[in-house]
Amino acid sequence: MKDIQNVNQRDIQEVLKKEPNLGLHGFGFCNKQPGMTTLELLAELKRDQFALLDSAPICSKVCDWLTQNLRPFKKVTDRAGSYSLKHLAERAIGEYVANGQLICSAIFLGYPYSQRTVPGNAIFGISSRDLDRVIDMDERAQKHVRK
Repeated sequence: MKDIQNVNQRDIQEVLKKEPNLGLHGFGFCNKQPGMTTLELLAELKRDQFALLDSAPICSKVCDWLTQNLRPFKKVTDRAGSYSLKHLAERAIGEYVANGQLICSAIFLGYPYSQRTVPGNAIFGISSRDLDRVIDMDERAQKHVRK
């Protein structure tokens, strides 16, 4: 695991070198509209990547949350999907977290991962025990908010 203080644009750039199809909203062309040309899709991906590069402060918060709550595990599991984890992270840190910010942060920290067949998403190798604990804490917090 990396010892992080703050994620910066260079750190995000390194993740993008490893995963050139990653953007703010996840892998690939997440904002694809019918009839878009290849050039339009590539331009959209570049905009998404620039937005991800500008989100270093949120990525830092997500990295802190991940390292404090979820230990990496060798085996990647469908239970630890990026879209579900992003919602857990945003409720815990109190700010919106984009799918790509969660994915970028986890890759930066060295969590095992795989791209999902679901467009834009990833799955991670995370301790099942830790994930159960975080989900339980989140559910209890949500019940408390609803009361």
